Amino acid sequence: MSNYISLYRKYRPKIFDEIVGQEHIVNTLKNQIKNNEIAHAYLFTGTRGTGKTSCAKIFAKAVNCLQPKDGSPCYECSVCKALDNANMDIIEIDAASNNSVEDIREMRENIKFTPVNCRYKVYIIDEVHMLSPSAFNALLKSIEEPPSHIIFILATTEVHKIPATILSRVVRLDFRLVGQDCLQEHIRHIFEKEGIQADELSIREIARLGEGSVRDAFSIAECVNSYANKHIKYEDVLVCMGISGRDTLQSIVCSILEKDKGKFFEIVNELYLQGKNFALLSKELVSFLRDMMICKTCKNANDILQLPITEFEKLHDFSIVYEEDKVFEVMTMFVDAESEFRYANNAKMLFESVAVLSMNEDLVKKNEQIDDEIEKRTYSPKEIWGKIMSLVYEKEYFALHALCGDLTDLKIEGKTLIVGTDKRGLAETFVNLGYKEIMQEIIKELGFDFDVQMVQKEKTKTKQEVIHEKLTKVFGKNIVFE
Repeated sequence: MSNYISLYRKYRPKIFDEIVGQEHIVNTLKNQIKNNEIAHAYLFTGTRGTGKTSCAKIFAKAVNCLQPKDGSPCYECSVCKALDNANMDIIEIDAASNNSVEDIREMRENIKFTPVNCRYKVYIIDEVHMLSPSAFNALLKSIEEPPSHIIFILATTEVHKIPATILSRVVRLDFRLVGQDCLQEHIRHIFEKEGIQADELSIREIARLGEGSVRDAFSIAECVNSYANKHIKYEDVLVCMGISGRDTLQSIVCSILEKDKGKFFEIVNELYLQGKNFALLSKELVSFLRDMMICKTCKNANDILQLPITEFEKLHDFSIVYEEDKVFEVMTMFVDAESEFRYANNAKMLFESVAVLSMNEDLVKKNEQIDDEIEKRTYSPKEIWGKIMSLVYEKEYFALHALCGDLTDLKIEGKTLIVGTDKRGLAETFVNLGYKEIMQEIIKELGFDFDVQMVQKEKTKTKQEVIHEKLTKVFGKNIVFE
């Protein structure tokens, strides 16, 4: 059996100073440990691969370390050595597979017991947004009044799915995407340790493809290294990841802006025969057009783009030839089509259609007129509410769907969708639990431009209540009804 360990596992940070690109988080946690100001519950939120779980594990050890070094665990004391092995004091729970109320109830029973070797028993709950509504309710009491020996660390990539009642009881720390400079430096450092030779352009491309995620960048680097056998060139990155070089992208852009349809189809056919992914090619084309816009509009463009000098000069000379409005127009058309590539049966044909449409100004204007006519269509409040509730259910906001799915008192006033309810307290719950913000995001995603407002309806009086009210007015409040 192979003893090989993946790069992201081999170089997982063990102390806070090894965390990449999250200085604001590191300083906060180190200061809390140094000042002995440990909170009872934390929420780590951010994109995948930015260090949430690594920080949680380091922090769990650091709060229990007998001799922490600059806020990080020493790995020399008896507690650190005990925590390196199987232990009962740092418990990791995967909420994606342990998301039921029974799982949380079991945890609530276990937190009563004191730690075996440590000062604190730390629960790291990963992907906490996957918990069911009833499981969140069960967790709430534990987070609200935990025993003094318990620390909760919740980690999530989708903080909008966490109930407001949980958010208000934790210390929230937002992990940022790692900057490309920082990611390049980190990859270069790892390559030196591993004895991997790579030119600067290939390192930059791996960092760019990582899109701010250290783990994603490591996975890409590992794949490319397996192909290049420790001698990585820029072309190796392009081949492994199925992407196109800047020269190819420049040729495509040139053919579109010059309206040379024949040349465009020749390039596309060549890429098709090479097995290129046209959804990915569309994203690369948008990125290249964006680089052109930066070249045309920014004085210190390469401070933003951070390209090698020769590459930047080539891009700059190419960009100044074309009008800014036309570059922006083509970029916008491909951006608008990005969501369509996800469901397209023939991505190549869609790519060609968008490109040809961008070459023909008359077709663009006609397309805009059609879009305007579609936008002018008036949907009934019931149709709009049906679309909203369908997407609410698709996104698994089941609690919100259960509360609002059967509401039928709907009307539109100006740019406001007013939803009436006779359920007592629902209008307040809708706002206080953050459901209104979720609803606004869904409305925006559907392409509608209006606000949503829930109002409490006056309770409809029964026939008997109306009679009682009239009799009271005539005979006074002292009248007794049987």
